[in-house]
Amino acid sequence: MLDVTDSALLRKGRGAFFTPPDLARFIAEWAIRSSSDRVLEPSCGDAVFLAAAAQAKPGGQDFRGDLVGYDLHQDSVRDGRETLSSMGVDAELRVGDFFDVEPDPSYSAVVGNPPYIRFQGFSGESRATSVRRAAAVDVNISGLASSWAAFVVHSSTFLTQGGRMGLVLPAELLSVNYAASIRKYLLASFASIELILFEELVFAGVQADVVVLLADGYLEQGSDHFALYQTRNVATIASRVGFRWRPIAPSAKWTDALVARESAGALALGRAEGVLSTLSSWGSVTSGVVTGANGYYCMSPAEAQLRGLNQADMVRILPPGLPLGRLRSITERVWTSAGSTHKTLLFRPHSPLGLEAQRYIELGAAQSIDERYKCKVRDPWWRVPLNRAPDLFVSYMSGSAPRIVANSARLHNLNSIHGLYVAQPLRQIAQRVLPLMSLSSHSLMSAELVGRTYGGGILKMEPREADTWLVVSQSVARRIVDGHSKLLLRGYSLLKRGDVAGATAVADGILVAVATEMGAAIGDISAVRDSRIASVQKRLTRGNTKTPTA
Repeated sequence: MLDVTDSALLRKGRGAFFTPPDLARFIAEWAIRSSSDRVLEPSCGDAVFLAAAAQAKPGGQDFRGDLVGYDLHQDSVRDGRETLSSMGVDAELRVGDFFDVEPDPSYSAVVGNPPYIRFQGFSGESRATSVRRAAAVDVNISGLASSWAAFVVHSSTFLTQGGRMGLVLPAELLSVNYAASIRKYLLASFASIELILFEELVFAGVQADVVVLLADGYLEQGSDHFALYQTRNVATIASRVGFRWRPIAPSAKWTDALVARESAGALALGRAEGVLSTLSSWGSVTSGVVTGANGYYCMSPAEAQLRGLNQADMVRILPPGLPLGRLRSITERVWTSAGSTHKTLLFRPHSPLGLEAQRYIELGAAQSIDERYKCKVRDPWWRVPLNRAPDLFVSYMSGSAPRIVANSARLHNLNSIHGLYVAQPLRQIAQRVLPLMSLSSHSLMSAELVGRTYGGGILKMEPREADTWLVVSQSVARRIVDGHSKLLLRGYSLLKRGDVAGATAVADGILVAVATEMGAAIGDISAVRDSRIASVQKRLTRGNTKTPTA
C-alpha cells in the first residue's frame, strides 16, 4: 500500500532510502547459504530485503528459515507485512528502535539498508543507546558519526559465528574520519570483506554514492585486506571487476583503494582493447617442487661431489634465493656460475641405485627425513615427484617488482618460484617478450592488485593469482617482435645493468607505441605508473624496505 502522507522529505528525515529490489535480491542471495538460515533485516522499512530472502533458493531449495525485521516507522512495517503476506511468507516484523533490542547472536545473515541520518539529526536517547551498544564491543562512535555507523556494529552482534552481513552503506565508509573505528572493527571481526562501488547513482533522485558491504565469517578470524569491486549499476553487478587492497592501517582511510581503482580501470580498458591479457592466456602457472626437506635434497655441485653422487643421482634446479632482478633468462652460464654459491642440484636418484645414493638415502632415514609429512606420503619416500621443466619462471614472492624470466637452461623449480608452461607455438615468443614487458607499469600495477602483501612488504602471488596477472597479449607480443625488436633489446640491456626503472620506461614506450598502431586505448600510462609506485611504496614502507624507483 502506498502511503501518500509519507513524503520524500519525511523519508529523508528518518534516513529512509528504499533499496532497488534487484540489489536487495543480489545481497540476499549472497548472504543466504542454507534454506534454514535465520535472517534479520534491522531497519526493514517495507521489507524489500526480507521479500528477496523469502524468494532465495540456496542449493536449489526453497527458503524455509526465519525472517525477522525491525523498523521505527509503523506504516512502513504495515506495508512490509502486507507485501510478505501477499507472497504467502510468514515473517516477524516488529515496530521499534533497533538499538533498544538486546544482541541475539542467532542469525546466520543480516541484510539491509540502515538509515542514514547525519549527526545533527541523530540525537537523543536513540543516539545515546547506539553509542552504548557500540562501546559494548569496544567500538568508539564519534560525536560526528551518522546513524549508519552504529547500525553496522549493532547489527553484527546478532550474527552467529561464521555469519554474513550484507548492507547498503554510504560510500563515506571509505573516507570519513568518524568511520575509522568502523573500518577497524570490520577488519577485526570478519574473515572476508568485499565492497562494491557503482559508477551510476543507485537511488533515484538521491545524489549520494553508496557502497555494498559484504562481510563474511563473523568472529572466525580477522583480515588485513578487503576486496574492492566496481560496476556500472545494479544491472551489471554480476560482471563486476575487482581487486584486493590492504590499507596501511586497519582504521586508515580506504580511499587509497579508489586511486588503485582508477588504475584498475586503465587495466580493464587495456584488456578490453586486446592489448593486455591474463598470464593464463599464455599457459599454465604451477607451483614448483615440494621436497619436504630442502636441506637434505638440495645441494651444490661441490657437496654432491663430496658425497660421491653422480649426475644420474641429481636433477638440475633453479637454486633458491638466486637474484632474478637483472636477468632476462636463466642460461647455462647463469646456472653454472650460481653453482659456486648456491644449491643448484636436487637429489633424485634413478633405479638401480648406486652405492653412494643408497648410503645417502640411509643417512636421510637416520635423520628421520623419511618421517617428515611430505616424504612419508611418497613411495619411495626419497623420490621427489617432478613435472617437466617449465618454459619460464614466475615470481612467487617479490620485493619491489615481480619477475618473469625465461628458462633457457631447462631447469626444474622448487616451490619458492612458479613455473609457466607455454604451448610450443608460443614458447619462443613468450621467452623473448614477457621478461621485459611484464615490467611495464600496467603489468606491475596489475601484480600489485592481484597479489597480496605479507610480512616485510613482500608481494605474494599464488598460482591462481598469477593466472590473473595482466601482461601483453599474444597479438601485441607478435607486433613487438616484428616491429620493436631494437627497443626490446634496449630494455634488456638496461635490465642487465640493474636499471629496472629504465627497463620499465622502455616497456611503457613499447606498449604505448603498439597500442597506437592498433588504435587501442590503454588509459593514462603516467597515472598508472604513479599509482603503481605509490602502491609499492606503501607496501614496502609497511615492511621497512627500500622505496622503489621503477
